[in-house]
Amino acid sequence: MTQKFLNCSMQKICSKDWFELTPTIKAGVKHCNTCNQAVYLCLEQDELTERITEGVCVAYFIEPDRQTRFTLAREKVEANKRNPEFKPRMMMGLPAGAVPKKFFEN
Repeated sequence: MTQKFLNCSMQKICSKDWFELTPTIKAGVKHCNTCNQAVYLCLEQDELTERITEGVCVAYFIEPDRQTRFTLAREKVEANKRNPEFKPRMMMGLPAGAVPKKFFEN
């Protein structure tokens, strides 16, 4: 799988670090106490493009290492636990094309 790095021209570059911002109840959104703005984490180019059109502050990692990706995933889980409106999206079942093992055990 090819890694696609996000890219955009920044009008203003902030010196803050994503991990220094204040967590909110929404996953991927933190609050910056310096500028009193919500900051939206973008992990895919589509998210970044959408946020650019909204004119909001964004954060994105150009080349996140494994530990950073793990930490971001953990943050998302913790934020979702705090959000009373969060409804987990989950699929369960047998994937198409899979051969159920139990049918061949008898």
